[in-house]
Amino acid sequence: MVIISGMFLLTMMIWIFLDIAMRTIFNSPIKGTLEVTGEFFMVFMVFLAISYTQKNGGHIKVNLLEERFTSSVRRIVNVITRVIAAFIFLLIGYFNFMEGLNYIDMNIQSRGVLNYPLSPSLFIISLGFFTLSIRLLIEALYNSYTDKDDINQVDLNDDAFK
Repeated sequence: MVIISGMFLLTMMIWIFLDIAMRTIFNSPIKGTLEVTGEFFMVFMVFLAISYTQKNGGHIKVNLLEERFTSSVRRIVNVITRVIAAFIFLLIGYFNFMEGLNYIDMNIQSRGVLNYPLSPSLFIISLGFFTLSIRLLIEALYNSYTDKDDINQVDLNDDAFK
């Protein structure tokens, strides 16, 4: 999904470049650029990559207290916080998905030049939260079986997985 996210980033950059070029050269910008790039491309770009960002440790992490914990306490805290976060993101994803279905029923569209349906963006946001929840649960399981804090150092031949 991160590749698709990157493709949306590339498409968004090309779109904005063409919009600026059209506005500068022909005094005629591409209609709906703000809507398409801000409400559509940006959602795909961010939420399709949110689980990948978690996998690579790219999210903001506040470890003010964590540094003072012993490794066993740190492991327990990591498992608990990841399970709680996974549950919260599952709920957010579920309610967002239900709102997307509501948007389809009510035919809710953007209010601008293009008037395109907003429900696909909500479904992509839900997909991003669902994949993030799965990632967090995988990390919680990993932390509950090993002493390592970083799941990216996984060795599937390790005794913890046998």
